[in-house]
Amino acid sequence: MANVKVNAVGDQCPIPVVKATKALGEFKEAGTLEVQVDNEIALPTVRASRAGAKSWEIIFLPLLWK
Repeated sequence: MANVKVNAVGDQCPIPVVKATKALGEFKEAGTLEVQVDNEIALPTVRASRAGAKSWEIIFLPLLWK
């Protein structure tokens, strides 16, 4: 099982979406993709970009925003 972390801290949209999509495209097997962001706008944008995908699930962890 692959576990991949994408660091998109400090990146404005659409960069977190681009990085997440690229990382997902490189998966060869089931796994976990963790996308690290530091702004509230990126979360729904990443979710919306993958809304039609049935092969994976997004889980958002509570974060403290600055």
